[in-house]
Amino acid sequence: MTKIFLLKKSNRAIIDQVSADDLVGRQSLITKDASQFGMGDDEILLILEGSEESFKRASGIIGNNGTVLDGKRTDEVMRKVHEEEEKADKGMGFLFG
Repeated sequence: MTKIFLLKKSNRAIIDQVSADDLVGRQSLITKDASQFGMGDDEILLILEGSEESFKRASGIIGNNGTVLDGKRTDEVMRKVHEEEEKADKGMGFLFG
């Protein structure tokens, strides 16, 4: 399961707290500049792939300092992230053939 949190860049310390949490920190966490996805220049995305319990824990840490993207926006962001990863993989394959 995937949840994407949208936070202001000024709340970067909260992302560090989420990453430091014993449960959430063991999940897959990715941060991306939200402007890459047509969102505000002063925002950052925290992409969390993990268990329902990790989502609850992350939501508790983030509190009112961020919002969760809806399913459609999550799908759009994840599609772009996977496209980025595929391009990077192809580039590495070209280098190391």
